[in-house]
Amino acid sequence: RKVLAGVAKITEHADMAQSIQTDALTARNTALGAKQSGIASSAAKLLGGQLETAQTLEADARETLEDTRKALKKVLDKKLAADADKQAREKAENEARQREKEEKEKKEKEEKLKQLAEQEVGMVEAARISFKAQVKQYQFKDIVDPLTAQAGTYQTEQGKAAFKVLLDRYTRLLKLKAFVIEKLNKNPFKWGFDVSRTSSVDVLGSDENGVKIKGRQVPWTEVNLNQMKKFIDYCLNLPDLKLREQAEQNVNMAVFCLENGATKLAVTYAEKAVSLYPDITEEAKRLVPME
Repeated sequence: RKVLAGVAKITEHADMAQSIQTDALTARNTALGAKQSGIASSAAKLLGGQLETAQTLEADARETLEDTRKALKKVLDKKLAADADKQAREKAENEARQREKEEKEKKEKEEKLKQLAEQEVGMVEAARISFKAQVKQYQFKDIVDPLTAQAGTYQTEQGKAAFKVLLDRYTRLLKLKAFVIEKLNKNPFKWGFDVSRTSSVDVLGSDENGVKIKGRQVPWTEVNLNQMKKFIDYCLNLPDLKLREQAEQNVNMAVFCLENGATKLAVTYAEKAVSLYPDITEEAKRLVPME
């Protein structure tokens, strides 16, 4: 409003100055054409008054112009500040919306990843259940080889970890069987195979297909948990067996017990491995729940 008032005032003064200029020109012409001193004197007075008025109007116009300039600057400054505030507000709102969007996308991604992880862990457990029959038959190689080929199919950290535990367990079972075969071949086990609760026969050796006793070969499918325990306890007490090897085979036997449902016995073997070789503690706990 102040700017508009200033503009109106400047316009008014401009009109007045224009009128004065016209009157001054008329007075000048009159003075120039005057033949009598009285007329000339009157014209000079008129010119003097008009000049004073024009000077006053000019000063007033300058002052009004300066006031108008200042007022206009304030208006422009306010507008710039308002525009800046608007831009800042819009930027903040946009950033807030972007953060909200990113947070939502992050939560959705985390939820999908969680679901995928649960799915992959479930797949590992389903695979473990499906291999139970082969575990009973000591067909560990038939488990390990195709399972190894599936390693790249898991995407989540939980799925990969669960899969690695499963694969490492079966790999250890494969090593356990190989260890027993090697030791029984080098060290025949007197009264090592129980044919009944009260009768035992000598074990003469072993291979991938079974255990050799006098007169026949017993297939691995007939070697139950108690019989395998008898084998491994005998092998672990053979001379010249290094401490690290004893610990490793105790972990292997712990896994065997676990996969055959003997959880407490599994913990016993795992704890024995840790007591023999403390550096194996982390690995033993990863493969066999000990708490």
